[in-house]
Amino acid sequence: MKLKLLSLLFFLLNTGVFISNAQQNNVSIDINWPSWSGDNQIEIFDPSNNLIATYCDPARCFNGTNGNYNTTVSLGCLAVANNYRVVLRDSYGDGWNGGGNIVINIGTSNSYVFALGTGNNSTENFDVTGSNISCNTPDISITANNIEIADGATGTSTANNTDFGNVEGPKRIYRKFTINNLGGQELIMSGSNPVTFFGAGGAFYDVVEQPTGIIPGGGSLSFFAYVTRPTPGTSSATCTINSNDPDEASYTFEVTSTSTAKKVHSFMKTLILEQMDGLVMEQI
Repeated sequence: MKLKLLSLLFFLLNTGVFISNAQQNNVSIDINWPSWSGDNQIEIFDPSNNLIATYCDPARCFNGTNGNYNTTVSLGCLAVANNYRVVLRDSYGDGWNGGGNIVINIGTSNSYVFALGTGNNSTENFDVTGSNISCNTPDISITANNIEIADGATGTSTANNTDFGNVEGPKRIYRKFTINNLGGQELIMSGSNPVTFFGAGGAFYDVVEQPTGIIPGGGSLSFFAYVTRPTPGTSSATCTINSNDPDEASYTFEVTSTSTAKKVHSFMKTLILEQMDGLVMEQI
């Protein structure tokens, strides 16, 4: 029996034939919100009810304002399984306006179309079937607050931490980002400094600790970036994250922040001396 097992293993190693129970397929979502996109949000859950991702219009993320948002986002390689869930939300409670919908694409052969007709939320199920050879490669994605930051993004938003906000004087302000490996193979971060900032304001940005090493398929690694600027002004830069992703080896997005003058607090300390002929106020 041992000889038969060794012979089978030798055959598999030399023919490149492997059997895996962890089949995966690429999943993407087409988001079509022609009006009042600030009302809309979706959440994706796996069959074990773990939150995979949250998507909104980053320019007006679930704040109830009018706008339009059309894009395609990638969920990467998901395990073949039934009963994934998508929760459709509307902050106003009247459903998605203007015929808004999403299309969940499973590989290249299957898709689901969902829309929120009325109310403030609805839950829909979808199944991941088939398999895709591209899931045998690493696939990088960057998120903050569970919102994806697209590769090459030039717009900034406080919702996904690309707009760090306002900071006073030389103080630091920190923002958290997460590197996700949506593929089926290891994502290897490049060198000892995979995250860099360049551009006009690049010198004002840095990371607390570089996210080095290997991220397994389906895994993630977070890091904190910070900005500090001693003088008032706006600091804009490009963040670059380098890895062995085959088509996004240098993942870039814009960041910005505003530094304001340090506030000077003046105060008057008074000493009240009581004398027989009245009160004397002495400023010291």
